[in-house]
Amino acid sequence: MKIYIMVDLEGITGVVSSERQARPGSDGYEQARSLLMSDLNAAIEGALEGGATEIVVYDMHYYGLNVILNELHPRAKIIMGNPHVVPPELGLNGSYQGMMMVGYHAMAETKGALLPHTYALDMKSLYLNGVLMGEIGLEAAIAG
Repeated sequence: MKIYIMVDLEGITGVVSSERQARPGSDGYEQARSLLMSDLNAAIEGALEGGATEIVVYDMHYYGLNVILNELHPRAKIIMGNPHVVPPELGLNGSYQGMMMVGYHAMAETKGALLPHTYALDMKSLYLNGVLMGEIGLEAAIAG
């Protein structure tokens, strides 16, 4: 069973500040990357225990350079660098049996949410076929 895992940073356990943790170069960024690795590797372990035989991780946060390679589970493959268009043979395609989203967060302007946004801080709303959605909804729609 082939699983595609998309990883973001603002929804990772312990990440509570965009300015101090989610921006490369900020004082808490390296700690946030370490926290990301804990959540990501736990998801990978869960997928493997659930029967996954192949796992591809796509680093979606910022420029896609957040996964710490020497800490990544050895059975996972990685797509890094956040290309705007991932070639079909590398990205999510019909060869996968499942998709997971790790570290995702509430969409922009969600009241009471921690670090809500939709792709960019200046984007306030995104609609697909007339339905307001955030990153989770859009990525799930793309996945089918």
